[in-house]
Amino acid sequence: MTTATAPMAATPPRLPTLVGRLLMSMDAALVVWAVLAVRLALARSTIFDGFAPHWQYERYVMLALMTAVAYVALTAAAGLYGARAAARQQQVPLLVLGNLALLYTVIAVVCARYTTLTFGREWLAQRAVLFALVVVYVASTLAHYAHAAWRKRIAAHRVVTGGAGFIGSCFVWKLNQLGLDNIMIVDRLGGEEKWQNLVHKRFAEYLDKDDFIARLRAGQLDDAVEQIVHIGACSATTERDADYLMRNNTQYSIALAQWCLAHGRKLWYASSAATYGDGECGYGDDLAMVPRLRPMNMYGFSKQLFDMWVVQHGLATTLTGFKYFNVFGPNEYHKGSMRSLIHKAFPMARDDDTVRLFKSYRPEYPDGGQRRDFVYVKDVVEMMAYFFARPALGGIYNIGTGCARSWNDVAAAMFTALGRRGTVEYVEMPAELRGKYQYFTEADVTHLRAAGCTHTCMTLEASVADYLRNHLLQPDPYL
Repeated sequence: MTTATAPMAATPPRLPTLVGRLLMSMDAALVVWAVLAVRLALARSTIFDGFAPHWQYERYVMLALMTAVAYVALTAAAGLYGARAAARQQQVPLLVLGNLALLYTVIAVVCARYTTLTFGREWLAQRAVLFALVVVYVASTLAHYAHAAWRKRIAAHRVVTGGAGFIGSCFVWKLNQLGLDNIMIVDRLGGEEKWQNLVHKRFAEYLDKDDFIARLRAGQLDDAVEQIVHIGACSATTERDADYLMRNNTQYSIALAQWCLAHGRKLWYASSAATYGDGECGYGDDLAMVPRLRPMNMYGFSKQLFDMWVVQHGLATTLTGFKYFNVFGPNEYHKGSMRSLIHKAFPMARDDDTVRLFKSYRPEYPDGGQRRDFVYVKDVVEMMAYFFARPALGGIYNIGTGCARSWNDVAAAMFTALGRRGTVEYVEMPAELRGKYQYFTEADVTHLRAAGCTHTCMTLEASVADYLRNHLLQPDPYL
């Protein structure tokens, strides 16, 4: 299997070698029967005098026909598994010779007919043979090109942008679980520990995000990319460089979408619950609501702009977007200040039995009573995989549990997972966050359920326990 340390392209499964040899034998048989038919027909041999007129060449024509029919049937079956490609790794493509032989046979029959032109039953029967040969020739040729197209597609990559990041690397993990490793990771590793997210993953190739878009635009990856799952973005809600966010989040996404549309490829992409702002318009993912949303930070706005582009161009039924709510879990370790509270608070909870939470500055919410839709990354990738398996399902979907929980609940879940009776300390919220802080988020999953995704997310308590016990408390915390 391909690993992160030795990436190489995945190969399709193969049938036993015997099947490949049978196919090659049929190729050779087609040539033999056709050559004999041509020779006997054009030379008008009298070797078989006493038999029906022209039996000598028709005999070989019929043998070629029967061989070709069996050949086409076997090629169609074997083509599903790549057996023919396996055989051709050591052999000349005899299918082309077989097709030529059939064409020569057709020419021979036509020549013979014009030299003894009659319009009786025998001529009609021979005309039927001629028609059957033409059908077999066309069918075998189509089978050849269909199989070649299938081979090209099976060798193409599923691209995951942001594939070394938090959600992206976890989605690659899910694809590996599904038996897929012909994956192209697109990201920028930099000097962070992000590379460790790839250690346990199987994939075929890695490209820097700028190299990828440049090669895509240059037409160098037209046959190498089958699908794109676009998760890569700057996800820092505190990022203040609006020009950077526009280039990296919005314009990069538009460029990928335009390429996918021009080349008939599917695009899934990451939106964000940050597009909902303070929730004044609710948290429903109805497309009609998209223009009315008012994000509270530039990151959310950069995501909103691409959602708007999708809707305005009528692409919401073609592309598939995911509005992630408060995602937490393994492989988020490189995200600095954008890590979940669970990971940030874990060392103090483990060592000092204490978790610090922001105070509330709105009277309707007590300290620590601010509520969010906390969703475990393992549940996130399950819901993504549902749509990945159904590329015809377009739209923009909320990815959350549908149940808001408080920060106090998070702290309690952490202490329970650690087997401690801890305490919560409430601290001042940084001034730059107070006007941009979401006090409540809760995914409306009506649209998600209507699309047939019935995945039941883990409870907050179960997911926090899994995260702490199976990852953060382990020597190797990575998924």
